[in-house]
Amino acid sequence: NNIRKNENTSKSLTVRSSGLRENQPKERHERVEASVMPAPLDEVAVRDNGDGTYDVRFSPAVVGECVVRVSINGDPIGASPHLVPVRAGAASARHSSAFGKALVGVLVNELASFFVQARDAAGNALHAGGDVADVLIAAGAARVVDLRDQGNGMYHCALIAFEPGALDVHVRLNGAHVGGSPFNVRVIAARI
Repeated sequence: NNIRKNENTSKSLTVRSSGLRENQPKERHERVEASVMPAPLDEVAVRDNGDGTYDVRFSPAVVGECVVRVSINGDPIGASPHLVPVRAGAASARHSSAFGKALVGVLVNELASFFVQARDAAGNALHAGGDVADVLIAAGAARVVDLRDQGNGMYHCALIAFEPGALDVHVRLNGAHVGGSPFNVRVIAARI
């Protein structure tokens, strides 16, 4: 029995039934079952390729390693269970978040900051940078002083507001709003 692992966010294993060579038709009914721990985002799908191989597909929900158990007619295949490495997927703006005091309230003419945490569609935090974060604020009301990719899935933003009132802060990742954006920030007069 052979297993081939693909290194994508969605995982795929190809299982070859024992005793069959590639392109040799199968002559007996085989029941292929697969389970994944921790539980995947969707059902584990097993497809008969009609040539003695079966594709096992699933979408992991967590980053790290998944334990995949595959059996044919109730017998574990090869070295089952198998450890399958899982990396975070691509950044998803709506699953990403922004947090920090500057998204709640700021003082006029005082530097305030917040962070953006990039996450994939499953909510897993990304641990590498490279996505495009941007912050939009009404002209004249405030200014972004610094917006920096920290290289670890986090982005730091520093801003300064110029007048008291309400300020809408639009936080985006790869051109789309992060969860909760736009943020309505209260700007109050500086303390004396």
